[in-house]
Amino acid sequence: MAAVLAWRLSRTAQLHAQAAASSSGNLIRLFRANMVPATLSMVLVAFQVVGILADAKLAWTDASRALLQPFNIFNVDVDVFATECTLISFYAKYAFSVLSPIFVIACTMGMMLVIKAVLSSQVRVYAPLSGLATRTVVDAVTFSLAPLLYIPMSRAVLVFFDCSKLPDGSYGLDADPGIKCFDAAWLQTLPLAAAALLIGVIGVPVYFAFAMANRRHKLFEPSTTIRFGTLYRLYRRAYYWGGVVELGRRLSLVVVSVFFSNHQLFQIALIMIVLGMGLYFVVSRRPYYIPLYNNVDIRLTICLLAILLIGSSSYSERTSQSGAISTFLVVATVLALLALLGVAIHSLVQDVIIIRREQEGAFLTAEKRQQLLVGVITHELQDIEADPNVLVAAGEFLGVLEDARQ
Repeated sequence: MAAVLAWRLSRTAQLHAQAAASSSGNLIRLFRANMVPATLSMVLVAFQVVGILADAKLAWTDASRALLQPFNIFNVDVDVFATECTLISFYAKYAFSVLSPIFVIACTMGMMLVIKAVLSSQVRVYAPLSGLATRTVVDAVTFSLAPLLYIPMSRAVLVFFDCSKLPDGSYGLDADPGIKCFDAAWLQTLPLAAAALLIGVIGVPVYFAFAMANRRHKLFEPSTTIRFGTLYRLYRRAYYWGGVVELGRRLSLVVVSVFFSNHQLFQIALIMIVLGMGLYFVVSRRPYYIPLYNNVDIRLTICLLAILLIGSSSYSERTSQSGAISTFLVVATVLALLALLGVAIHSLVQDVIIIRREQEGAFLTAEKRQQLLVGVITHELQDIEADPNVLVAAGEFLGVLEDARQ
């Protein structure tokens, strides 16, 4: 992972240095160009949400839950593996779950710094790293990995604070009612949970939001894009804050899944609202710069909503599930997962094709967007009754766009 991130950071620094010496247009065009399929991260997050739905108390059939549960691998869920012999207590599992994402980021960051210090002077592909500040490398790793690990990290942390009152008057964890809240063992683990909550769950989106707000007027400057570009480069300029809002959406899903687990109908409604609002925003605003990513986001969200609706049906029928209904729900779950996997594979293939064509110079998203702009203006001008001078100016503008495209 460190080798791949180091290569991408080196390549980005090299391309920006070359473009800055030529023209700002080339700089922006290179900023928009992809080297690694961004659909990978979108698919990964979708799989993480499937894992969340698998653990929701939606009265899944055993077969349906068995189909969904493996997706928790993407949530770094230790319960997916046979860890009972090694992690013998809840608190050992909790510490492992909380520290695993942090460990991944720290190790990757350390390896990146080793590559910068040692290999940048010996391996040509990593040479541009030598000119980058250590803080730039640290931020580049953080802004690349933290969003991908945000759901597993926040989910693992918040489980510790989800306590419910038991029949005997004491409080126990919803995740494991046999673990008492506020006893000596719980209080001993509290500092780790509180630190992870402040630094990981709250600190990451706050830091990201501060970085975006502080640099909103210089998003395309090389010093900004190299450090923070992975968080906003997929979005159109007006929606540079989309990455921070997406973190908020993921946190909302985790909070609803953890703290409303005993209120299933309310939980279903809230998850549907969160997913539905995200779907409406993407459909109405088209915030991604590359049109493919808007379509991918829409399709993945529809698949997630379909899985949620199947789980809702399972919950509503749990008191009268016949064999036929259970079979139908299992078949529906299989079809929804196949649709999700089909969207994921098709999106990745399309993304790789676009990246390859852009590298060969056969396709540029900037030119595609110019064509769309010309088409919209030409279509609208047919129904506008404006001053002839305005129409002439519009025609000249269209001519400039067409010349620039050619």
